[in-house]
Amino acid sequence: MKKLSIFLVALICVFTLGACGKADDNKMENKNESKMEQSSDKERPAVDFELKDLEGNIHKLEDYKGKKVLIEFWASWCHICVDNMPHISELVKDENKGFEVITVIAPEIGGEQSLDNFKKWFKEKGYTNIPVLVDEGGQLQRAYGVRAFPTNVILDSNHNVDTVIPGAIPDENLRQIFSELK
Repeated sequence: MKKLSIFLVALICVFTLGACGKADDNKMENKNESKMEQSSDKERPAVDFELKDLEGNIHKLEDYKGKKVLIEFWASWCHICVDNMPHISELVKDENKGFEVITVIAPEIGGEQSLDNFKKWFKEKGYTNIPVLVDEGGQLQRAYGVRAFPTNVILDSNHNVDTVIPGAIPDENLRQIFSELK
């Protein structure tokens, strides 16, 4: 009985230490991946795009040449995104913010409604000043590795990706981030 108890304790220790080691390894891998993403983002040119807005006008990244840009990926079903719309609207209106704001949706991707339904829904919201670009097929969304909504892509004036931040960002934090960019 004593040998069995010692064996079980030893077995539990091995599994526990193995699990902790694995968890720590995973944490390190995630930290390293995060650091790698952050450091590679600093050097990574922005993904070029040519997307239509809700009225059918074409927008290209080069239209924002020499300007810092916030690209916010969002979805109509995302409560955080919808709750953030008044803040985005105010940012768009502020001519002295020092950066451009564009938002991107991907109809029928990741639970987003069809483009026609989205247009009706968005019109009812009344945010006529928010530029919404349509990423048909979700190629731009995939290119930036969007996994959550909202996701904010911060571009410097040379259109290098400074950082990709999931979640809503308070206006003052966005302004701070952009004030520190070249």
